[in-house]
Amino acid sequence: MPTRPYIHYTTIELNAVAKDHWDNANVLASLSQELACRKRPKAQRLLSSIQNRIEQLQLSSQQRCNIEQCEIALPPKWFKGAQLDRALVQVGSPYSDSCKRVTFHFPAGANMMLEAGIRILSMANYLCAQGKEVFFKFDDPNVFSYLNRMEFFLHLDPRILVLPNRPDFTFKGRSDSLVEIGEIVPGKKIGTLPGKLTTTFCNKAGVGNDSTLGHASYTVFAEMIGNVQEHSETELSGYAALQFYEPRLSSPFIQVVVSDSGRGVVNTIRPVLHRWYPIYENLMDSEIIEKMFEQGLSRHGPHEGHGLGFRRSWQQAMKTKSRLVVRQGTCSVTLKHTGSKATPNIHNQLAPIHGTHISFEFYLD
Repeated sequence: MPTRPYIHYTTIELNAVAKDHWDNANVLASLSQELACRKRPKAQRLLSSIQNRIEQLQLSSQQRCNIEQCEIALPPKWFKGAQLDRALVQVGSPYSDSCKRVTFHFPAGANMMLEAGIRILSMANYLCAQGKEVFFKFDDPNVFSYLNRMEFFLHLDPRILVLPNRPDFTFKGRSDSLVEIGEIVPGKKIGTLPGKLTTTFCNKAGVGNDSTLGHASYTVFAEMIGNVQEHSETELSGYAALQFYEPRLSSPFIQVVVSDSGRGVVNTIRPVLHRWYPIYENLMDSEIIEKMFEQGLSRHGPHEGHGLGFRRSWQQAMKTKSRLVVRQGTCSVTLKHTGSKATPNIHNQLAPIHGTHISFEFYLD
């Protein structure tokens, strides 16, 4: 990584970048570093403005960390993981020690993509395990029914209060476009879950389980689930599920989600970077995640042949048009593959969450 990534930008261009990332303290810090090397009045004025903004963001973050009650107000529309992140930014971190009560509020009109639902499930169960009071408040029966259909409430910690009521049954077996939430128990055998995901995936993709795409999809699912079992370093279960979508204005796609409440993939590998990958030791979390998928970083080192599940999964996913999203800590990394190219999209300075949450989308032409 260059020490001055914006060295070739004009002050006008730096100002445009600042406006586009006015809530991202990491980007603003990089811009501040560049502007500190420039002496012209316009550059110095922009530097002062950016430094003031960084101070505001830091103060706002500190204030949010001191909340005792946290209501996560979800959007009154269809939403996915990115919109969930925006809702979290509004309230800060429900994981802070000062926060004693967390409410997930689904207003009228709310509905969600699978990735957001599984992430919320992992978050809620982890917060409950930490001794916090957790509530779900539903104003819309549609999102309630969808979560019930995917067996969300069967996996939700029974200590969590669901309003207006927790259902005592599910509508199982009525859809061939959904693989209900499967539990991943750390330390236990992988079981039949990868096979169930593969069968539904292949049915929707119009290929056999023994086809090239079928083998590739099984590898992706087995590697991701196996990673949760072996490396999440938590007693809490992880989860996996699949949903087939047919948008009106774009190609149909299959979304597969794997989520856990563990330490996070970066936290498991960072302690050994100085030994095996010293050139990456000072990278940001998002950059390490990108390297793990593209180059196969392993906490066992480059010669052991272990811990390379992320790279193998991505190599298999690249055999089709696909999109990968990894959310952990305060960052999100998206790798979109089309043709022979993988395009990364990184977001830092997000609201902190626990665990690792991975979403694969496979597009069907």
